[in-house]
Formats: sequence, structure tokens, C-alpha cells
Amino acid sequence: MTRSHPISSRRLRRGLALFIGVVLAAGAVVLDAPPGRATGGWHVFPGTGFGPIPDAVACAPSPGTPLNVTFNVVGVAQGALADVRVTGLTMSHGWAGDVVARLIAPNGASQVLFGRTGAVAPAGGGDDSNLAGPYTFTDHATPSHGGWWEAAGAVDSGTQVPAGDYYATTIGGDPTSGAPVSLTGAFTGVSNPNGTWTLRFTDGCSGSVGSVSAATLEVRAASDICAREHADVTSAQTAVAAATGAVTAATSAKATADERLAAARNAVRKAKKAVRKATHALLVSHGGAAEAKAARALATAKARLARARTRLARAEGTVAVTGQALADAQAAAAVAAAHLADAVEDEAACRAE
Repeated sequence: MTRSHPISSRRLRRGLALFIGVVLAAGAVVLDAPPGRATGGWHVFPGTGFGPIPDAVACAPSPGTPLNVTFNVVGVAQGALADVRVTGLTMSHGWAGDVVARLIAPNGASQVLFGRTGAVAPAGGGDDSNLAGPYTFTDHATPSHGGWWEAAGAVDSGTQVPAGDYYATTIGGDPTSGAPVSLTGAFTGVSNPNGTWTLRFTDGCSGSVGSVSAATLEVRAASDICAREHADVTSAQTAVAAATGAVTAATSAKATADERLAAARNAVRKAKKAVRKATHALLVSHGGAAEAKAARALATAKARLARARTRLARAEGTVAVTGQALADAQAAAAVAAAHLADAVEDEAACRAE
């Protein structure tokens, strides 16, 4: 019969510490991630070339010389763009209906952000609100702020169009003008977004003048949208899987230790019974060979009891070690699960932007 040896406490502690270390290492990307939201794959490019918008010589048909605000786009993955927006557009002008703002990609694709606001006829003067900002033009404007023409029409003459997020709109000049359009959709044919983008401002009527002082272009490539958030989720999933494995291993080790503790306790009970039996045999012996034999049997029984008690003490120590290791593994698993939940939430928020 093969003799079963108790688990070495030192070996068990070393093995479980290594296992839990692997768990923590697998989750290091998540646990050591900097606080706060990631950028969601947005590439941000501040504009240059701000200044006055040259006034028109007359009020149609030809606008004044353009003011070109440019953005030097670099480092964006080639391929389809997932999102395009202009943020922080800050400007001044005393007659919103005079101005046309058009975004132009390096390949010549373009989309009007707003133009001849309020004009519903070819020669219409349009809305007489003031322009100020900051304005953001995005496909994700909220309904309450998305209507550029509605916002301009809702304020009195000489009052600023409220700052906020707006959809790009079609250029004025006929009764169907001012409808919201997709800014990103105009640039689906841009296969390489890197290069010089231009935000062109023109003034279509003399009399009121203005200028542009700030604007930023932000783009996201379809290939890298939320890439960092997705990588965090993948890393967190790996950490959770490793932590679950560590809990399983620690649970198994604890169960084995519990079984060996029960066996050790049973061995002590049997050894005590053998000592009692040998003691009784010695007491009823009447000297001579019988007494000597009984004495030897009692000594053997006591030695076995001592060994059984030693194994019991080791088994109790192993149970304590495996119990603590299981608690540590469960705590690490809880941390890994919490980080996975945070990573999943961050990715969902990124994709909702």
C-alpha cells in the first residue's frame, strides 16, 4: 500500500503565490491603467491661419476672398473614417446669413458646415443674428441643439446664435435649405485622411464683417475606433480567466487539505485506541514474556500516536495555508471582475460618443 504524505506547507505557499502572481501579472494592464477615460480613438488637430474674414465687395453674386483655416492631419490610419467633427469654432460676425463655412479634405471632398443661414431665396439676405461660439459641428448633436437654422431663427436681430453642438446643414438659397446633413458622410471616399484639411470661410455680402479665432478638427479612423478601450477589455478578460483558474486551483488544494486533515484526525483516533488497548494488555499481563510483549506493543502504539499527532499538526497548518490562499485568490478574482466591468463600460461609452 502506498503511503500518503501530507502537502509541504512551504511548497504549497510557494506554488499558490506563483499562481496568484500570474493572475495579477495577467491583469497588470488593467490594474495599472491610468485613471480617467481614454480618448476613444479621436485624433485632434488644432487649426492655424485664423484672422479676419475678407468682406464681400457687394451682396452677390460673388463672395469675398476666402479665409482658409488649415489643419495638418498626420498619423491617422488610412482607410474609411468613422467620424469627423469640427469643435471649438469661435468667431465673430454681425450677420450670420452672410457667412459660408465649408470643410475640405485633402482629396477635395467637402461639406458645408453652415452657409447663408436663413436664406430661402437665391438673393435672400438670410438671418441677421450674430455669430460667436464656441460651436461644434458633429453628427452626434443632441436634438435640442442640433438645428442650426432653428437656433439662429429663435434669437433676435443682433443676438448671438447660442454656443453648442449642431448638425451641419445644407447651404441657403431655396425653400428647402437648412436641412441637417451628415458631416462624416461627405468624407466616406477619403481613403487617406492625412494631409491638409481646410475650413474655408467666405462672406457673401458687404457691410458686416467678422473673423475666426479658434477651431479644431477631430477625426476617428474606422480601423482604430475605440482600439485602446477594446484592448483594455481583452486584457481584463484574460485577467478574469486567470483569476478564475487560480480560484479553481486554490479550491481544489483546500479540498485536498481538508481531506488529509480528516484522515490525520482519524489516524490520531485510531492511534489513541491502540494505546488504550496496549495499556490494558500491559495491565492484565502477569509478568514474564507476556508483560514484555505488552510493553513493547504499548511503546509501538505510543510512537504511532506521536507520528499521527505530528501529521495532524502539519495537516492543520496546510489547511490554514490553503484557506488563506483561497481567500487571496477570491479577492484577486473580485478585483479582476471589477476591472473587467469598468473596461466594458468604458468601451461602451467610447462607442456611444
